[in-house]
Amino acid sequence: MKDFIKDWKYDGFSSAFNNARQNEIASRNFKRLFSDMFVYLLLGILFKQAISPAYSEHKKTSSGDDIIKNGIAELIYKAGNSCYDVFGGPLAVLNYFGN
Repeated sequence: MKDFIKDWKYDGFSSAFNNARQNEIASRNFKRLFSDMFVYLLLGILFKQAISPAYSEHKKTSSGDDIIKNGIAELIYKAGNSCYDVFGGPLAVLNYFGN
């Protein structure tokens, strides 16, 4: 990544891009970078557009009688939300229980 930035600074974007494509490790790292950014974008859109409104509606209409259903909904939403909003990794569930 440092080489890419250095090439971009001195030779321009096209030269930096061509050098990154020729270097196998840099090429693989950029593919990972863009795939990770794409997944992050999809998770963000999914939570902001679909899951968060459904969760808000569930919080408004749920009764306190069904504790297990409410607990599972809370657990799934908080753990999933922490995957893109505040990265907690696989320990997000344990973090939720701790807080």
